[in-house]
Amino acid sequence: MNPLILNKYLSFVGNLFLLNCLYLLVNLPMVLMILFFPASLATLIFFLLPALLITPATVALFATCGRWQREKQINVLKDFFHDYRQNFKLAFTYGMLAWGLFFILIIDALWLLNSKNFLLLIFIVILLALAIMMYLLQCGIIGRFTVNFKSLLRVGIYGVIRYFPKLFFSASCLIILLAILAVAPAFGVAIGFSAVGYFIMTYLRPVLEKLEEEFIQ
Repeated sequence: MNPLILNKYLSFVGNLFLLNCLYLLVNLPMVLMILFFPASLATLIFFLLPALLITPATVALFATCGRWQREKQINVLKDFFHDYRQNFKLAFTYGMLAWGLFFILIIDALWLLNSKNFLLLIFIVILLALAIMMYLLQCGIIGRFTVNFKSLLRVGIYGVIRYFPKLFFSASCLIILLAILAVAPAFGVAIGFSAVGYFIMTYLRPVLEKLEEEFIQ
């Protein structure tokens, strides 16, 4: 193999590995909860507090991956923490709303599953899928644009309706992450989160560019 091509691939994988480590580092409370605290319907509420840090981390991950795709070269450490600090306040505030909604829908889905009320369960699962799609888009928006909370919610709802297919494929990347963690957990922990974040931004980037054009107009 050409040494330049090999170096390019090694650099790509190295950036993914470092970015993945940073993402796990800022989500350390959740990582520790998953490792040492048994997850069940009764204990689910205790995961809510560490989950609030996931949104600022995800915003930073998406922002760094988006810059990487646009500019081709990044300083992973510098760019990630710059995006994390710059967007933390709005990301954390939005994360409280988003994760509160996720937990309500998940608890409802588990209760309906135990009750064998499959009709309402399907409805809740659809709502959860739409909420996840909107969440991914809004994390991308926070990392790319300067917006206030009200505009973020409005553009998020509009984006899901206007660009549903691309957001659907973006959300489907999360299934890939779950599959990686189930089949090859070591590989998933090493670069799974950053790799999936990179692929999600592959789908989100055109949507963000379209929203930027519409916003300017």
